Parts: sequence; C-alpha cells; structure tokens
Amino acid sequence: MTMMKLIPSLSWFSALIVALAFALFFSGNVNAGELNLDKSGIAIQGYDPAAFFTDGKAVKGNPSISSSHKGAKYLFTSAGHKKTFDKNPGKYEPEFGGWW
Repeated sequence: MTMMKLIPSLSWFSALIVALAFALFFSGNVNAGELNLDKSGIAIQGYDPAAFFTDGKAVKGNPSISSSHKGAKYLFTSAGHKKTFDKNPGKYEPEFGGWW
C-alpha cells in the first residue's frame, strides 16, 4: 500500500477513534444516571450536604430532618440546613451521583 492510500485510511480511523472517545466521555460516564445510595435510599452516607458549605466540614445528618431530591434522601443537622438545601438542591447535591 502506498503512502497516499494509507493517509486517507488513517484519517478515517483517527476520526472514528475521536468520535468513539467523545461518545464514551459524554454518555458513558461510570454510573451515569445512577445515585450512590445506601439500602435505605440515603445519599452521601447520611452526611449533611449543606454542612460541607456552611460549616466547612462533614457532619452526619439527623434522620428526623430530611429532604428528598432526584430519588435520594438527604439528612441534615438542622432545619436551617434543610431549608438552604431545599432552596437550591443542585448547589449542594454531590457531583457524579455521589460516586467518588
């Protein structure tokens, strides 16, 4: 095979590889669409998602103060944290469904 015939084949093959990588990256993320929940449907192992931002640390939430969002149950240390989360859950919910 001459070099001129090989180059178009490589260009087509390279484009295919790039397209596949692009598709896998944007639609095939590990656990895409899945949430990391415990058996009770609780997200982030029961930690208060607002506390990471307001208190600057991980704090276990209280099961009697909870809120549901996108099929996950979140626990909070206070009614104030719950209210903060409920106003803008997208800001406080974990990225990538809580998978680390």
